[in-house]
Amino acid sequence: MDFRRVESKYWKHALCWQAALTICLLSFLVYQIFAISTSASTPPVESTVEAWQGAGIWAVCGGTQLHAAGFTIFEGDRESRKEVEKTFPFQMNASVRPGTECSKIDLTELKWDTEVQLRLCGQSDSTGQSFYIWSNDRWKYVGHLHRKGEKALYSYRRSKHGWNYGYSSEAKEYHDLIEEDRWPADWTGPDGGCKHWTYFGTGRSTPGGVFVSIQTPVVPVSYKQGLLPQIFKLGGNIGGWWSVMTLAFCALFSKKDPDSPVAQIYEARTFVGERVLSKYPSSPPGIIPSTE
Repeated sequence: MDFRRVESKYWKHALCWQAALTICLLSFLVYQIFAISTSASTPPVESTVEAWQGAGIWAVCGGTQLHAAGFTIFEGDRESRKEVEKTFPFQMNASVRPGTECSKIDLTELKWDTEVQLRLCGQSDSTGQSFYIWSNDRWKYVGHLHRKGEKALYSYRRSKHGWNYGYSSEAKEYHDLIEEDRWPADWTGPDGGCKHWTYFGTGRSTPGGVFVSIQTPVVPVSYKQGLLPQIFKLGGNIGGWWSVMTLAFCALFSKKDPDSPVAQIYEARTFVGERVLSKYPSSPPGIIPSTE
């Protein structure tokens, strides 16, 4: 894109057209630089989704004494639900809440394809059971079962939020659970709805538990954009603007004689590394070389 290559009688038109396109590009550049400089406190956010795998890290607490903890995982909807035949160990003495005996289970390696229902149960003393989930680098309280054998239904939402610095990125996971309903003690039978139990002593009590439903197969992910990603994006936008400007210029001022022998010689291509020395001697413009 160069107005000087246009036929002389159209120079003024080409100059005006090129100047107008350049002003548009500079205006866009100034606006983007201003937007980047003023968005330090509220940077732009890019969002995407990723496949949801794993079901988090959970803790079952039972007041001063936790007798047992159990779980069962079902995959599929209500009509085609089947148990996931995989065991996950409970770890005792989890540091969740001072003065409370807790056990944790790590379900981050759980693999599933459709809807999942996770059942977590506990047997404890008269204070009932409390449930926690690891979220944003800390234990987050989910709920408490006040009566022995009580059951609670929760819907499970998970998201990831973080920063993209251009050279690296970091994100933290957030887990949100919403209580949907509660049921009496005899709703699920003597095992509380959980089949895989880990016992920590000889004490026994009516098990209570939470039923956690995971219905969405994807996790929303958002990254705040640092300075470098914004600069990289601006560079790409400038390249796009330059391509549009070139197309707009060439659409108005086309090649005068693209099929001439000179144009064909000039546009000829060869393999990289090859070079053909010109058989035409170089001369100042307007001077015909001597044949002597």
